[in-house]
Amino acid sequence: MGRVIEYRGPGVAALSVPDRATITNMGAELGATSSIFPSDERTVGIFEAAESRQPFKALAADEKRSVR
Repeated sequence: MGRVIEYRGPGVAALSVPDRATITNMGAELGATSSIFPSDERTVGIFEAAESRQPFKALAADEKRSVR
């Protein structure tokens, strides 16, 4: 497929990190190069729990480039 699948919208906030991992795995099974969820409080929580030495940088979609 050679595409990146980006998930967004109000339903994303209701998904746990394991739910998101399951969904991204299904994207890989469909042939997607990658799957992306926007950064949010859950993302920050996992980042902090991992005690990363890298500073957290939130990511979001570029609305100008989104395909619907």
